[in-house]
Amino acid sequence: MNNKGNLITLEGSPEIAKIANETLASLNLKRASVVIGPFHETLKGVLESAKPIDFFFNDGHHDHDAVKQYLNDSMPYLAPEAVIVFDDIAWSPGMKKAWLEIEDDERVAASIDLQTIGIAWVGNKLQVKEKFKVPFVEIFSGIFTTGNANSGFSGQTQL
Repeated sequence: MNNKGNLITLEGSPEIAKIANETLASLNLKRASVVIGPFHETLKGVLESAKPIDFFFNDGHHDHDAVKQYLNDSMPYLAPEAVIVFDDIAWSPGMKKAWLEIEDDERVAASIDLQTIGIAWVGNKLQVKEKFKVPFVEIFSGIFTTGNANSGFSGQTQL
């Protein structure tokens, strides 16, 4: 990190939160913390304490209404120019619908649809709303190949 921002992750499971804390400690991140509790109960408090937020990765609750609510809840706490990443946008019909609505939201200036992850840029510096769809599966499905069992993973570009 840039020694200016903070990384805050919300985790519902105490067991997974312990792993997250150990991982953050192993990375020697001094400005990182884990908040334990249900996403819908912890999000607003974290948003309030962390404002202005310039990067928000939303992987909390994979439901149309919840995703839309978390977008609306986050808006007052975002920096004037911010990025919101939504995970699992194709996970269910509800998530697909939520992503399409987010792309069309007037507060979203640009969006990138990676088929499994959606990236929304909130701000007003663009004159025209931009939507990009990257055929992630088709482009990236064969990029990496694995090495033999003794050598571990080796990346190999196929493009």
